Amino acid sequence: MYQIYYIPGSGGSFLDGVVSAYHNNKRFRLEVDPDSGHCHKNKVGSSNHFIVDGVNPVIFVKPDSDDFDFISDMYWTKYNKQWLCENEDYARYEWDWYETIDFTDDLELKSTAHIVFKESWNDEWLENTMSENNFDLVIPFKTIFGLDSSNLNNMLSDYFKTPARVDIGHKILEYQKINKEIFKEEISLHYN
Repeated sequence: MYQIYYIPGSGGSFLDGVVSAYHNNKRFRLEVDPDSGHCHKNKVGSSNHFIVDGVNPVIFVKPDSDDFDFISDMYWTKYNKQWLCENEDYARYEWDWYETIDFTDDLELKSTAHIVFKESWNDEWLENTMSENNFDLVIPFKTIFGLDSSNLNNMLSDYFKTPARVDIGHKILEYQKINKEIFKEEISLHYN
């Protein structure tokens, strides 16, 4: 067993499917939502926004400081906007941030959601996470999305001490291509 530790919107469900294929030596089937880019149907292992004691190894999707705004934008598109609109009463009750905002004003709702996201996921959280945990493998967020020169397939084959799998390599490139297309404006805004 293994677990993937990641922040919402950073590709953890996708990585879960890829790691499962390597870990269990199974065929990998990729299902990317063409509108949002998420891969929640691939989730087969233990992938969480928190660390479960006793489940090892722990693989961490590590964002850099300059990734938080981009991840927040993706999380908004992939999940958060729809969830908030469907759960307005709960959000107003549970979080003070949403108590007085106009849920029909997309800009106000998105702005507030970004503030809430960055209250939880920020440089302080990252520093504490890195200092309090011993991860078996740390994969940069940019590597998952193909935003750096690292090769995710090679990184995983090295970790699992097995030859790189061509089928997984193709699926990783497909996932990266779809997400780069969906989020091309956000990538340009945050990284150029």
